[in-house]
Amino acid sequence: MWPRLLLEILPHLSRLVPAADTYLSTRRKSDEALQAALSSLGDEVRSGFARVVDDQGARDRKLETQIAALKGFAAELADARSATDHLETRLAAVEGRLVLMTRLLWAVLAVLVCGIGVMAFRALH
Repeated sequence: MWPRLLLEILPHLSRLVPAADTYLSTRRKSDEALQAALSSLGDEVRSGFARVVDDQGARDRKLETQIAALKGFAAELADARSATDHLETRLAAVEGRLVLMTRLLWAVLAVLVCGIGVMAFRALH
């Protein structure tokens, strides 16, 4: 029974084998094309990541430079504030002396006016 069934199927198999071969070869070509496309895509992704890493490295170096500059500016600002505070203290002392000198000048002027008045009074009498 099996040999007879095999003989009946054999002509059909002879037609199916070339169709299967054609299908498998087409499938293999499409798989190879897909593999090449995926490989190309992987290369592009790797090169893109490499560019991103380079860009991030450059950005990090620039950021470190700016941080160092900001630290320098902060130190200069602290020095300027300290100098300003010192100058404000000195200015307050100078203002105090100026007020004292102004009062003394008015007192001297008052004494001088009184002296001139006394001398004028004596010269008239």
